[in-house]
Amino acid sequence: MVQQQRRKDYNDNLSSRKAFDRPDLNWWSGGGGVGGGRVSAVFALLCLGEIGKRKDLSSHTHIENIVIESFQSPFEEIKSAVSYALGNIVVGNLPKYLPFILDKIDNQQKKQYPLLHSLKEVIVRQYVDKAEFDDSSVEKITSLLFNHCESDEEGVRNVVAECLGKIALIEPGKLVPALKP
Repeated sequence: MVQQQRRKDYNDNLSSRKAFDRPDLNWWSGGGGVGGGRVSAVFALLCLGEIGKRKDLSSHTHIENIVIESFQSPFEEIKSAVSYALGNIVVGNLPKYLPFILDKIDNQQKKQYPLLHSLKEVIVRQYVDKAEFDDSSVEKITSLLFNHCESDEEGVRNVVAECLGKIALIEPGKLVPALKP
């Protein structure tokens, strides 16, 4: 019975929402009983992240903006899933989405913390996949991180430190000299 209801909810969502065609989407709100909308949203975001790290999703117009809008959710587990999904969407097409996320980190103060988590996801993926950033990407990322390392917000400083540590593992020759006083 529960499985049939989930299947019905899934099919209803697919037919009525057309998730990636609507930039005004608040798909994380409501539905599915107690926490049901939340659970579905987290699951969808995590799946989107997994797909995004393996496949370029740039053919889906405004997908990055739709995902970022989900940071407005009042639920922390959704915000965390958004960070994961966005970071992995960036991994799927670094040339297109890396400048996008770096710009958003600089220009959206209220979303800076979760966006930095998305950037950390990108950096971790590069490390796990044994990939290297091109020199200009490393320079842009480290410049942004150094600009935010003295943030008033402790959480931001912590994520910046984690990002710098991960970059040091990937590109020690490029980052370690910059860390020396």
